[in-house]
Amino acid sequence: MKHFDLYCAVESDPLLVEPLSPGKKVWLDGIDGFFDQYFGRCCPDQIRFVVLAIKRSSGQFIPNTRDGFEALPFIEARVVNREEVRGEVEITSVLTFGNWLTQLQLENDVRLSDLPESLKPWHSTLVRLLEQASRTGWAIWKSSQEYWKNLDETSAIYVFETESEIRCAVLKTNAVPSFLFRVNKDKRQ
Repeated sequence: MKHFDLYCAVESDPLLVEPLSPGKKVWLDGIDGFFDQYFGRCCPDQIRFVVLAIKRSSGQFIPNTRDGFEALPFIEARVVNREEVRGEVEITSVLTFGNWLTQLQLENDVRLSDLPESLKPWHSTLVRLLEQASRTGWAIWKSSQEYWKNLDETSAIYVFETESEIRCAVLKTNAVPSFLFRVNKDKRQ
């Protein structure tokens, strides 16, 4: 299982309006959540996150389609300057979320029964999504909530099939880590 984070960007955010490439430095707002933690004094230097563009008019920021979901920007960066509620990062890698999801090496398969407690209530939804991905190659579940009501909410689940496995990306909120895991096709339950 690999963790990653969400960064919610508004229209004027440098991650949305400037061309991004390795070596570029940008300031990120330490919105309530993980960036506040990363920009504190005793935090990791390396961060990775998917960029979600917030549409102020609708509050919607997670795509409903496979292409839209996989096209989201995925950034790995090194924190170079911390100012508690914001920080400057140097971008080390820019990929699409779909590329990162498929290229990342995952060492162990996960059985649904072994998932963290926070995902136990999602067991039946995950089973349904896994079954759909087995038939169609992918499946997406997206929360109907316009805005997060609590810090540990599940925002979306994206399940897709590869040649030998099924991968599942669980997007939480910007306050807690999201994660990617794989399920062996023969050991789903």
